[in-house]
Amino acid sequence: MLKDYLADDPRRLADIMLDGISTRISILMPVMRESAEQVLPIFYQEIQRELPALASEDIREQLARRKANAAVVLLVLNQPAAIWPLLHQSDNMRVRSYLIDRLSLLGADPQALVEHLYTSTDADVQRALLLALGSYTVERVSTVVRASLIPKAQEIYLSNPDLGLHAASEWLLRQWREEVWLRKINAAWQANGEKRCCASMDPASVPQNASLPEWYITSQG
Repeated sequence: MLKDYLADDPRRLADIMLDGISTRISILMPVMRESAEQVLPIFYQEIQRELPALASEDIREQLARRKANAAVVLLVLNQPAAIWPLLHQSDNMRVRSYLIDRLSLLGADPQALVEHLYTSTDADVQRALLLALGSYTVERVSTVVRASLIPKAQEIYLSNPDLGLHAASEWLLRQWREEVWLRKINAAWQANGEKRCCASMDPASVPQNASLPEWYITSQG
């Protein structure tokens, strides 16, 4: 009944989506797709809204939730470019945190996240994508998504010098039941003194323009 009522009221539909809970948004998404031409400008306007100078904590939380919901809906409506800048770390992390949590909750296509993980060079965005993808249960993703994501996450875990990316990739691999692979790799590192001490490598031995690793595996794993 709610879907029928809102079909002719795009503004009200958009407001309910922006303030709504996950179950309501899932129910209304088919109507949203039918009204995409009318509602897209509303969602773009929402993610560009700025906080008032003296905004209360409640107002800050409300705006962060609305921006995150707007960004997820835009992604579902095949407008992904708007969402990626919101995954970059900033002074106000509320929107990014809500967004990481809600991409899976609101049914965003994980394939779009995997594709951007492969093309993005922004470590902040890559971390957020790994954390968001780790929120999808294995049962909710296709074999195609798994086949493209697992090798990428393993590559990051093995060789990326960034501590946050290393940790995020490990968390995703554990969520997606890759513990056997992780144990094998970590066991090899435990037995390898050079890898174990990589954080204290002599900078002179590192190739030009390469980054020193910010993490290492101790002899205790």
